[in-house]
Amino acid sequence: MNTYDYNKNSLRMMLGSNHLILPPDVSFREDHDNAAECFAVLDINNNNTHVQYYPFKASEPQPIPDVQDFYLIPDCTAKLATSDEIYDGCMKSALKNQKTLSKMLGFLSGTPHEDVSVETGPVAFTERMEIKSKDDAKILHSNGKPMINMNQFSKASFTFRHHVAGTLISDTQFFSTRGSNLRAKDKITDFGQVHIVSGICLLSQNHLGYKHGQAPCAGKFPVENHLPLPEDRRPTMYELESVTRLSNSIADAIMVISSDVDINVTLDIPQVQYYASVVELFESGLCSKEHLTSWFDIFGQRHDQLATIFCEALKAACSRRGCYRPRLQIEVSTGLQEAIPYIQRQVHNNENLDMKVLLEELSAGDEDWTEYIACVSDSQKVLSNLTALSRASYSYQLLKPIIRRHRELNIGTVGGIEKEQKRQVLLHIDNQAEWRIYSEAESVLKTYYQKLDQSRGVATKALLLGLYPLERVFTGASTGRTSLYLNDGGQDLQEKQTGLVLGPGAVLSRVYGADMVGDAMRLSSQAGMFHQSNSPVSSTPSLTNDSETWSTEGGSGCSTPLHGFVMVSELELKPSIMDKLLNELKGEVFHSR
Repeated sequence: MNTYDYNKNSLRMMLGSNHLILPPDVSFREDHDNAAECFAVLDINNNNTHVQYYPFKASEPQPIPDVQDFYLIPDCTAKLATSDEIYDGCMKSALKNQKTLSKMLGFLSGTPHEDVSVETGPVAFTERMEIKSKDDAKILHSNGKPMINMNQFSKASFTFRHHVAGTLISDTQFFSTRGSNLRAKDKITDFGQVHIVSGICLLSQNHLGYKHGQAPCAGKFPVENHLPLPEDRRPTMYELESVTRLSNSIADAIMVISSDVDINVTLDIPQVQYYASVVELFESGLCSKEHLTSWFDIFGQRHDQLATIFCEALKAACSRRGCYRPRLQIEVSTGLQEAIPYIQRQVHNNENLDMKVLLEELSAGDEDWTEYIACVSDSQKVLSNLTALSRASYSYQLLKPIIRRHRELNIGTVGGIEKEQKRQVLLHIDNQAEWRIYSEAESVLKTYYQKLDQSRGVATKALLLGLYPLERVFTGASTGRTSLYLNDGGQDLQEKQTGLVLGPGAVLSRVYGADMVGDAMRLSSQAGMFHQSNSPVSSTPSLTNDSETWSTEGGSGCSTPLHGFVMVSELELKPSIMDKLLNELKGEVFHSR
């Protein structure tokens, strides 16, 4: 397990401040002036992807152009001039989420920090979906109206003063929240530790044999193409965006949380989860041993690369904010890795997996697994195959700190658990699509405490909270519900207004700022993702060669290779063009007509 403890030496890497400027209060328009106060929409059609940028602000509530079921609410506290059923419901739900977010951030911070400013604003994004049955029929209320499900994302603006450099660092995120068990009387000083758990998937569904908009089915992959091995190993838009957004969201939370509590961050990167379906195909005779072995190698390497990139990006985000917390620890989870030797041994011997034996192998290296399985509502289903166990592992990682803590307290005691003086906080910061992890963990935790009370006496109960930052690069309605993981835009994205063909990093720089995206790009390059022999060479010319680098303005020790970062199509590489593009990446004003 990789760990990292913060101390004064971690402050040596400091990056320049990120000044955010809000666009004027106008209706939707393309925006090329602000690097971190806009969002992007990808129009994916027949493997061609066009990108367009929009500011956060609008004069009135309205749907996001070309994005299915998503709306921008400029002020959830305002009253509409004309009543509208859709927007009335969106604004009411958005206001509720904003209040929950304010309550949650206020709880985590406790006493206001001198160098930390947090403000929740009325701007919100709303995903409003009609609930449908498996055959795509609408599910209606008793009054005949369609049942609606809404996901709300409320704005939170953070400002941090670097306590060494004195610079101001700003960040804006839009959070969906979960945490109904947070009470008004709860105080952060009553808690001894905050456990933050987050994670990122690997590659995207396109790389796993799916077409755009084709949703996964019960974890099974398409059989007809025999799961071709991913050829392009460059970081996907989904991976870069998730690393950037989640690392900065976690860093924001770390800076906000009261210094009176310890913080432990666990980054859960899947590996065996990507073996599961392929192993099942192998057991069914639909996949060769050679193909499966290559699959193991590719996704084992991808796991290691993303684990390192995510961990180091989080360190950089904390350092940029001037984080100094001696009691902060960041670690990468072991996940299901204890089971890998057994899985590989069975494949080598052409034998099917025995799930009971696999659980024994898993529990031998991680004894908390046995306790967790005993609390799952349908343990037989979880142990039915590797895919089911893989899914359960995500909620296990969220609950593991509590299970481990109670087991340690119970060691050597007879007839009862030692009562803790301080409670624990479990804070899930992840992509909105992973809310099911929270939901499953909430269910298991309830059963866990019931069994714990019966067998060992009353234990101090943990507080489970969830913060889910909005993915601010939307995919267009042509591919269905917006999702970068399901609908990857590829490596070449053409700006609608300028005609420039950009890489994912350049587009993300417009949305999140060059400093933040630069960390993910630099770390991906250091991990070898841009230089692997199996990455296809684009026919479009790159701006620079491999030896040339780009640094964020005012930064130190954070240079990013431009190779594969920004490309142009059918344009000569004149100095004026290069200068404009570099200025855009640095967050400066860039106009091109």
